[in-house]
Amino acid sequence: MNSGVAGLDIAKNIFHMYNIGADKQVIKKKLKRAELLAFLPTIRPA
Repeated sequence: MNSGVAGLDIAKNIFHMYNIGADKQVIKKKLKRAELLAFLPTIRPA
């Protein structure tokens, strides 16, 4: 996934990830800590 802008709402256990992709589409994800750690390496910088 290519990302132009990313935002991360941090908390103890649940994280909300907001991403604006290269096609200007907003992607929202609700991730647990382990899921976030697995998801972050899949984001390629724009």
